[in-house]
Amino acid sequence: RAKFSYLDPETGLSKRADITRKNQAELLQAVKEIQQRSEHGFVLRDSQQELHFWIEEWQTSRLQMSDRKGSTKELYRNLANTHLASSTVGQMPLGEIRALHLTRFFSGLSGDHMSDSTKRNIYTVARALFEDAVSDGLIARNPMLTVKRPKAKKSEAKYLTAEQVSQVLGQLKDSRHLNAIVLIAFTGMRRGEALGLEWANIDFEKRVIKIRATLNRVNRKLVRTEPKTQNSRRDIALTEQAIEILKAQKLRQAQERLRAGSEWAPTDYVFTTESGGPV
Repeated sequence: RAKFSYLDPETGLSKRADITRKNQAELLQAVKEIQQRSEHGFVLRDSQQELHFWIEEWQTSRLQMSDRKGSTKELYRNLANTHLASSTVGQMPLGEIRALHLTRFFSGLSGDHMSDSTKRNIYTVARALFEDAVSDGLIARNPMLTVKRPKAKKSEAKYLTAEQVSQVLGQLKDSRHLNAIVLIAFTGMRRGEALGLEWANIDFEKRVIKIRATLNRVNRKLVRTEPKTQNSRRDIALTEQAIEILKAQKLRQAQERLRAGSEWAPTDYVFTTESGGPV
C-alpha cells in the first residue's frame, strides 16, 4: 500500500488517498505513474464522475462556449445524449473508461441502422468530450486517442435526373417556393444557402451569386450564420435561366411589398414570406 495526497479537480481541495496492489512491483509501477502525472501537471487521480453527468455539464460549458456553429452544437448535443449518455459507457466513471470500452461501443454501432456519417459524428463528439475532460483536469489522458475512427463506405453520389427534376418542378408549379427550388436546381446551392441569400450578394452584371451566409433552424429558431467551411464560401456563375428566375422573384417580391404596406419586414432576403420575413 502507498499513501499520497492530491488536489481534487472537482472541489479544488487537497485530499489524501492510498493505492494497493498485489505485490511490490505492481505498487511501484502505480507510484511511478502517479509521479509522472505530477511531473506533467496531470491530475493524480482521475474523476469518478460518471460520463453521463459530464455530458450534461459539458453541454452548458465547453460546448456552449465553443466557436462551433449553432446547428453543429445542436447536432453534438443530440448525438451525445442519444448515443453516449444512455450507453453502458455513459454509466461508467470517467477515470475508469479505457480505449477498450470505447472500441466495443463503436463496434456495437456497426449493427445499428445508422449512416456512416452519423457514426463518424458520434466519434467526433466522443473525442471532444474526453479532450475537454482532460483540459478541465478531470482525467489525465484522452482514451479516444487510440480508438479508430469508423470507416465510411465509398458510394456514388445520388442525384436527380433531368426528367426527375422536371417532375418535381411540375408538382410545385403553384408553390410560392418554386423560384427558390428552381434556383437550387440550376446552381446546386444548399437549402440554407438559398434561404440566406440576400440581394446584395447577387451581381447581375457579372452574372454571379456570392454565397456568404446560410439560414437554418436551430433550437426552433431561424439562425443566420457564415458558411461552415472556406469551400462553402464561394461564387456561383449564373446561367441565363437562373437570372430570369431571380428577376421574376424580384418582381414578385416588389408586388408583395406593395400589398403588405407597413406590415412589410425590412429584410434584404431574396426569398421571403408574404410579409417580407425569412422563410
